[in-house]
Parts: sequence; structure tokens; C-alpha cells
Amino acid sequence: MGRGEIEIFRKFIPKCPYPIQKGSIQKMSPPEPDILCKLEDGEEKYFELVECVDAYLAESLSLKIPVGGFLPTDGQIWTEPLEKKFIKKYPKICELFAYYDRQPIIAENTWLLIMEDYIKNNLKRSQFKRVWIYSVPQERILFTYPNLGV
Repeated sequence: MGRGEIEIFRKFIPKCPYPIQKGSIQKMSPPEPDILCKLEDGEEKYFELVECVDAYLAESLSLKIPVGGFLPTDGQIWTEPLEKKFIKKYPKICELFAYYDRQPIIAENTWLLIMEDYIKNNLKRSQFKRVWIYSVPQERILFTYPNLGV
């Protein structure tokens, strides 16, 4: 799991509508999903994490991570990080926590609708129960599907 992902997930907890127990976050080892946490009622929740990074930014920062991301490149939006996670198999039912952190704040109308469509059209083919898109710079949940109705 990437540098700081546990800390990023902890920032998500106050924004998340799930009543996650403080101190219950555990880093798991593959092939398990990345994180296990418990809700106040004792229910276990598993999350697979993925950072969405713009290919140009990743290259310019010399990051040694798979490229892909949400920023437009030649007018197209890359969904590669989600696509890779959607085809992966996990031993537990889990939720996907997609976040962006290392690029500047992105105008949502440039990419979010495309991501929403991709998730809605492909979620049933994945092993994920739900997908979250979280902005670390804005400290807010940008999208959840299916919606929790809260």
C-alpha cells in the first residue's frame, strides 16, 4: 500500500457516513483488500484503496506508480486505475476508496461525470459493493455509488 494511505483513510472517516470505530483500522496483506475496519455495531468493512494520479504529473514527479488518473490529457480522461481494480479478484466483499492527493484541485465538471458513468456502467462486473471518490485537498467525498441515501 502506498505511502500515507492509512493517514488518508483516517481523514476520510469524519466525512464517511459509516460509524467507524476509532482505532479499528488495520492494514491487510494481499490478496485481502487494503484496509479492514469495524463499525460501532461490530460489522467489519473492507476497503481497497487506489490513488488516481494524472499521467503527466506522475511522470514529472518521477513517481514509481502506475500512471493514469483524472486530469484531462489531450481531452481524454484516464480511468486506468479504476479499470485495474475492477478486474481484480478479492477474497472478501469490499468497497473501493479512490482518492486523489498529489495533483491540484480539479474542476469536477472536467472529469467527475465521466467517472460516474464508468462506475455505474461497470460496478456490477466488479467485486465492489460501493465506490467512493475522495478529494484529499478538499477533504470531501465527491461521489459515492450506490448512494447511501443519507
